[in-house]
Amino acid sequence: LCNRESFVQIISTGPDLYIQFKTGSAQPLYNGFKASYLFETNQTSLHSLSAVTTSTISPLKIESIQIPQTEPVEDLLHKDETTESSRNCPEMATKPNGLSLEITEYLATKGLSVQCLLREGGYSYVYKAVSGDSQLAVKVINLEKQSERDRKEFLPQEIQISRSVDHKYIMKTHDIYELSDKFVIMISDFADGGDLVTILDRNVEIDERCARLWFAQVVEAVVYLHGTGVAHRDIKPDNVLIHGGVAKLCDFGLARKSVDETTGALVLSDIACGTVDYQSPEQFACELYAKPYDPFVSDCYSLGVLLFMMITLEFPYDCENIDFHCDQHLKSLLDKQMKQKWKLSDKHREDKELISLLKQLMNPDVSARIRSSQILSHPWFSK
Repeated sequence: LCNRESFVQIISTGPDLYIQFKTGSAQPLYNGFKASYLFETNQTSLHSLSAVTTSTISPLKIESIQIPQTEPVEDLLHKDETTESSRNCPEMATKPNGLSLEITEYLATKGLSVQCLLREGGYSYVYKAVSGDSQLAVKVINLEKQSERDRKEFLPQEIQISRSVDHKYIMKTHDIYELSDKFVIMISDFADGGDLVTILDRNVEIDERCARLWFAQVVEAVVYLHGTGVAHRDIKPDNVLIHGGVAKLCDFGLARKSVDETTGALVLSDIACGTVDYQSPEQFACELYAKPYDPFVSDCYSLGVLLFMMITLEFPYDCENIDFHCDQHLKSLLDKQMKQKWKLSDKHREDKELISLLKQLMNPDVSARIRSSQILSHPWFSK
């Protein structure tokens, strides 16, 4: 780290400092490692900044990091904080944080003070909140905006699974409340590093050591879920949160208990869940030909797309001009998946272990595709 020219940006401030670095070739050395808040407020350099990574990566010492002379450290910190606040905490209508007074007052009775909006979906919003010294995430699901199938099938599964799962690489759900038959409110841990898709959207490649670590953590979470009979069915960077430098899987809105509790038999999925860019060939076949599929094996394909994205910042197949409501377009994409028509960049083209793992994860032959319990035994993780 000692001879790097600059860093990309400061990700967050406070007792801990997260810095994203790049080399002279504009490729990152390591993304989002945790550095103790020890430096001189000098306009041209940071001195004696001791970096502390996770236990699997040796601690590193940074002697000096040059920053633009036009941006003193204090100004840069303040500017970054302002940018994050304006992006994540927009002023919304006339109600506090975009929430109705009913919800705001209800959360106050639970000791929660909502600070800002973090993300939103079709019928749900996620807010940052504080309770004493704790930072939490509050997901508010608007039942009136959900379809009947969502309310009767998906939501009960999400609530049951969120309450039951307990794993170090899964975001912990602490409480779930139902408010006046109109809202479901889920309280979980807050991720101080944000989500993985935001990191990837910065268009700076993740160092392979970091990608390997984070991907292994997500795989461990998936192995745990599969071991409890739960298929996630929506694995993507948006649903991977970074907290304390650790990757954690979240969002069970499309998850399903896919093992019959009485017989132990596999329960096939009959709907192509998730985001199309991460869907498996069998999910497209389900959409096109109404063929049920094994959701556990399909999760493994989504893991392959996730890894491909983490390494290359690109999807295996160009989906930009595809109309997913057009059967012909879907058939064309399915054909590419079946023929494994994806290519790595020159930088990774000679990485035999990586190519082998990706081929096994995105194998169109369901019977031959690697299973979640086998992934971490692959040689790529021993590099």
